[in-house]
Amino acid sequence: MTRSRKSHLSLTASALVLCAGLAGCMQPTNNDAQQKKQQEQLDKIAKQNQDLQLELEALRKAKQAEEDKRHVVKSAPVNQPPASQVNDVAVANARGLIERNGGAIFYFAQYNGTYKGLRYDGLHPLNDGFKLRYTLNYEGAGLEGGHWILFDFVFDRNGRFLSAGALNYSLTSYPPFSGAAVNANALTAQRNHMRNQPPVLNNTQLLAEADRAGSHQLCEMWLRLGQ
Repeated sequence: MTRSRKSHLSLTASALVLCAGLAGCMQPTNNDAQQKKQQEQLDKIAKQNQDLQLELEALRKAKQAEEDKRHVVKSAPVNQPPASQVNDVAVANARGLIERNGGAIFYFAQYNGTYKGLRYDGLHPLNDGFKLRYTLNYEGAGLEGGHWILFDFVFDRNGRFLSAGALNYSLTSYPPFSGAAVNANALTAQRNHMRNQPPVLNNTQLLAEADRAGSHQLCEMWLRLGQ
């Protein structure tokens, strides 16, 4: 073999070794492949978390919309009935009765929780009297956030209390005056509380009424006696 032939073969072999080395450098190592796989998994988890957050937000908005539908009272001007139908003094006395007894109304309607106040929502005239509408707000016992109960209180034309009714309540509230809100032990405590009030304590008829009454009747009894 001539010297030029040997030189050519030597150069060719060197070139092949160099190409093989470059090809090896261009191929991803096992470590790179593992990192790529881990990144793909992280991206997948991040996408799942993002989808979950969107779903939770949609559920929250749906719950809020349902809550808004249930709260039927809107921020509208108070209805002003004709002066001939409703006596201003009677209305003022009626409002005073309800507003100074908000805590007691809550006590009989829910028993547990923290009373936060009443909001006056308007007056509606009746043929022989009127009714006052209030929203009672409270924070409660094992339930998240704030809660409300919508009440109507009915009075005769002279402002004497006749009845109370719970029209609606927040989704997170127990039904007012129900066994879920006022269990048997709580009802016993409410009856004993009523029995110990001065107007009831020595009155056999009122004592008997207190012993028979449920939470709703006790609430109405309290307001009647409070006039």
